[in-house]
Amino acid sequence: MREYSTALQFYQKTLKIEENSLPSNHSSLATVYGDIGRMHGYIGEYSTALLFYQKAAEIQRNSIFLNYPDLAITYNFIGIMYEKMGEYSNALEFYKKTLEIQQKYVPLNHVSLAETYNTLARVFECLKQYEEAAEHTKRAIEIVCQSSLPSNHSNSDVSTNSR
Repeated sequence: MREYSTALQFYQKTLKIEENSLPSNHSSLATVYGDIGRMHGYIGEYSTALLFYQKAAEIQRNSIFLNYPDLAITYNFIGIMYEKMGEYSNALEFYKKTLEIQQKYVPLNHVSLAETYNTLARVFECLKQYEEAAEHTKRAIEIVCQSSLPSNHSNSDVSTNSR
């Protein structure tokens, strides 16, 4: 319903309950920190959102049961907050961390990789690094073509055709 302030109040209540009943490194706390970060992001409080995403990432990094896809998602949100604040170099750092994790844990033609390459291209463009932006855009297009076109399509292997 997009009632972010109301949702934020309930997430904060949840956080208090979980902080009093769970160890400080419990994955549920990371989830709630991420949820609170997302609500702050929705209402335009990017620096506050960033603090909560950083808390979530710290728990995720130090977890015995590290779930790398969750960490990649958190890193992506940290990148988004930095990008919204115009801190493109910091955003780039976290989008690259997202990509590193994705390259290890998702298929090389997965759409999430294409999205991350496209995001990196956008940030490189903001930094006026146009060659890097073009390289990342090309890689995003290659992944989309490989994942969406049938193998017998004339453009299904864009990377081979473009060489």
